[in-house]
Amino acid sequence: MRLDFFIENPNPAYVIGIFFALLVFSGRLFRGVKTWPFGLPACLWMLYGFWEFKLIGKGPNIRVDLLLIYPLLIVAMFGAGVLSVYYS
Repeated sequence: MRLDFFIENPNPAYVIGIFFALLVFSGRLFRGVKTWPFGLPACLWMLYGFWEFKLIGKGPNIRVDLLLIYPLLIVAMFGAGVLSVYYS
């Protein structure tokens, strides 16, 4: 999965954050599925989009902070899915 396109244009990060936020608020549609765990990835993707927006055009695209941010986003997404299934 290529994530480097978020560096040049952070708008898709906001779209992913909104998607996870919609999953949280769609809990009433899926009665048997707990959707509250998707709140953390929604917040993290929105914060990441804001972070990238502030860093547009400031230095090279190879940054060390992404070594921490990308794994955190991936673990939060998969963790939310696992927790949602586990608590359902």
